Amino acid sequence: MNRRFLVVLCGLFALAMLVCAGLVTDGLARLHPELADPSLSSAPPRREVRTLAAHSEGCGLVVEVQDATGAPLVARVVLEISLPRPDEQAVYVAEAAEDGVARFSDMPCSPITMTAQKEGFVSTPRFDETATDSPRVVVVMRAGRRVHGTVRDLDGAPIAGAEVGAVAERGRPASVLTDADGSYVAWVETDEPSYLYASAHGFDGDAEQVPESPEESLDFALTPAHPLRVWCTGMPDESCEGIGLLCTAPWEPVSMKHCMFDADARETVCTCPMGEVAVRGGGRTVLVAADATDAWLDFRDTGVVTGRVLREGIPARCRAAVGRIPLALEDLPRGGILIAGAACDAEGRFEIDGVVAGDWQPTVMSGEQERSLLPRRVRAGERVDLGDIEITGGAVIEGVVVDGLTGAPLPSELVIATRRPGPGQRRMVKLSQVNERPGFQFTGLPAGTWSLVTPTAPQHGILVVLREDQVVTGVEVPTSDDTSLVENGFTLTEGEFGSVVVGDVIADSPAGRAGLEAGERITGVRLAGVDVDNPMLARWVLGAWDGPGVTLLVEGEAGPEAVPLEW
Repeated sequence: MNRRFLVVLCGLFALAMLVCAGLVTDGLARLHPELADPSLSSAPPRREVRTLAAHSEGCGLVVEVQDATGAPLVARVVLEISLPRPDEQAVYVAEAAEDGVARFSDMPCSPITMTAQKEGFVSTPRFDETATDSPRVVVVMRAGRRVHGTVRDLDGAPIAGAEVGAVAERGRPASVLTDADGSYVAWVETDEPSYLYASAHGFDGDAEQVPESPEESLDFALTPAHPLRVWCTGMPDESCEGIGLLCTAPWEPVSMKHCMFDADARETVCTCPMGEVAVRGGGRTVLVAADATDAWLDFRDTGVVTGRVLREGIPARCRAAVGRIPLALEDLPRGGILIAGAACDAEGRFEIDGVVAGDWQPTVMSGEQERSLLPRRVRAGERVDLGDIEITGGAVIEGVVVDGLTGAPLPSELVIATRRPGPGQRRMVKLSQVNERPGFQFTGLPAGTWSLVTPTAPQHGILVVLREDQVVTGVEVPTSDDTSLVENGFTLTEGEFGSVVVGDVIADSPAGRAGLEAGERITGVRLAGVDVDNPMLARWVLGAWDGPGVTLLVEGEAGPEAVPLEW
């Protein structure tokens, strides 16, 4: 059982508990949406798109493509340009020569997503907002392993033009399309478990773990889906641009079936489950019939959030978003985590439409910098101006997640920071940024008292009190406590290949009297009479369980040996 599975398991358990509490409190009726207002089914004539000031032209970019050792690579570099105006969205392609350098000129000054493509290598998507006057950026490609297979429907017929790519933590990964016979060849990371997804128009997407054997194929069988176009009445151009939508079964509050905005067609397309469905997001929800091809969400009489982002007093190219973490049952049927966003114009100004009445948490991003503001109340039809926001301001927390049993630092662990609300304020929740180096980081935070925890151990955390613009480093967030170890008189340390071994043992202690010795390797625990031979799960039990019914298992010559302890 790996850590990713534990995170997912804990998340599903927390969600299940939240849903169950809601069912007891308010009943299923809240989760089942109403049909749309019939007047929306013939949406009013679309208004002219309100365009922000165009980004300047004539910027350049130099991209250096390297392998993991820093050596230059000949590769195809792809840039995706994202601008507020529809006619300014484009894809730029250049070839990196033998020196590994690809040059772009006369392109819009804009945030970009870049990937590099080369047979036998994997490129992690890189998001960059520094496309100004000929900056230089580096894209690192790592040697990958070949994966092949087919994409078919449930009847076994091949699906041509299906997209197959690696699941990425950030951004959209480089992907390949299937041939006429549904076959594909892709490349994935070699040093860790990888997942590939497959998607095709009119089908549910699917993700599968890549087999360990390179000779083994990875085939996908996609389930037919309910394609749906969604319009947001009351928004500019009646489009749902900037609003995160998802499609679920009528009684399900959340789903992995997200909707995508098509910038060229100016419409949002959802791939929904078959039958009657609910479209949720942005604080709105609507029930859609099984045979419908279009749906309308009502964003009339919603608010607008505006502001301007500066970098040391100069307008910054950026994105802005307002989000609301679901803290009450009323949020469940409306799309879970609610979020709406917009790009800034050349003067650093942004305008976020379709903000439903409620408390929202504003965040602005420019390059790798992020600034979070205290939640603001938005009322129906109100225009809230956040004013000038200095992106380089705010407090910073940096630290590392440590194993609560061994004290060893854990690389790239997710951390959840929650700010205690002041009078008349709503609670703030932030997720840590993912660093290339071990550790976590929060930037641009408002002052206040923050609680830091990991998703796998929400009951164990620490408090950090921040002053305005303060930088706090060296913070350690534990994954558990070591109460059970202290009571039994022994410690644990990290062994080879992620194993756990016994450290010090106090002679006159329950562990010492039971015969536990330093250097013995922990293989698992016996829980309620059942042997669980999994060191990862053993850590979780030892760090979270202080009651009876647990026996330690250590490696012996003939197999796991039981060491009875006091709990």
